[in-house]
Amino acid sequence: MNSRFWALLLALGTLTLVLSAWNPLPEPPNVLGLTNAEQGIWAGINLERTKAGLSALKFDARLSLAARGHAKDMADRNFFDHHSGKPGFDTPGDRIHQAGSFEQAWAENIAFLEGEPDSRIVATFVTGWMNSPGHFKNIMTPSFTHTGVGVFKSSDGRVYAVQEFSTREFETTFDNISGDVRFNDLELRGVNKPNLELAVFSGQNYLGMIPQDSTGRFAMKIPFAINTKFDVGWREKGSSKNFLLAKSVQTPNVTKTGRLEAKNYPGTPPFSLEANVLVQTSFSQTLTIKFSNATKTLLVIEIINGAEVRHAVQNNQVQLTCPALSPKRTVQIAHGNSITTEFIWNCASGKLEPSFEK
Repeated sequence: MNSRFWALLLALGTLTLVLSAWNPLPEPPNVLGLTNAEQGIWAGINLERTKAGLSALKFDARLSLAARGHAKDMADRNFFDHHSGKPGFDTPGDRIHQAGSFEQAWAENIAFLEGEPDSRIVATFVTGWMNSPGHFKNIMTPSFTHTGVGVFKSSDGRVYAVQEFSTREFETTFDNISGDVRFNDLELRGVNKPNLELAVFSGQNYLGMIPQDSTGRFAMKIPFAINTKFDVGWREKGSSKNFLLAKSVQTPNVTKTGRLEAKNYPGTPPFSLEANVLVQTSFSQTLTIKFSNATKTLLVIEIINGAEVRHAVQNNQVQLTCPALSPKRTVQIAHGNSITTEFIWNCASGKLEPSFEK
């Protein structure tokens, strides 16, 4: 039977992702998991790039996972297209994202052949793409830095090949941890005279006024700190005089829940004071983003209910935390003066979800 070769390309694109149900693919294989055909196509394409004076494309396991999944899907369902019709996996951008990779720009070459001996599969795919102007353009795009290859043979002998190309200005890895976080507070409560006002201090630091109702009853929580002295002072309402320190609370060297002794300064305090250490447990998500090979300054921006929170990257990483009951938030990564990556962080599930391109 005569061999036949078909090829279809998707030219350079930006990662436009459709929000959909999150169905993450399994963990990607490492480079040693490539088949001989996949390894051969990767090597053959890089040979052509280096002959043209371009840098070789770095192998990326997640891009390979996306490519391999699409090759298998086309073989299993007997279709040939960049669009799979599967929600969340329809476009190359969808599949790349679902494999756990966030790209600034991408392109995809696909092809299939039949009737070709296994010994000729690699050469046929590489030659076919190199002889096609559109596929050749993708292969020779100087800005592409990474690639992944997937090859799959259908039950009727057709062989499908997919190659993903991407531009990546830096490497990122994501570690997401779910867990219980303990929050410790020092609660101050008591009764004051209605015509007086109270404030709390720690050393020279003014921590704020203590709110009280019309009868003088008050309660205030402040973050707990070990081995720290907290002072409570009073003055007449509306006075501009300094507060007169009347009671103090010394926290222990360890975090222990329960009541702490409140000591009086000389004189008779005009209020009562009870101090308690409270512990509160809250389920939360912690996302650590690690960076490498960045050539410009990196900045991570959280957008929470329309407000921006900016995080400077220190020691090539940044850590974000959100309680599970918090709303979803957008996370952007800026490389130099440009936003190169954007995704949605789901605080309830901890999953990273697609974001519409701006």
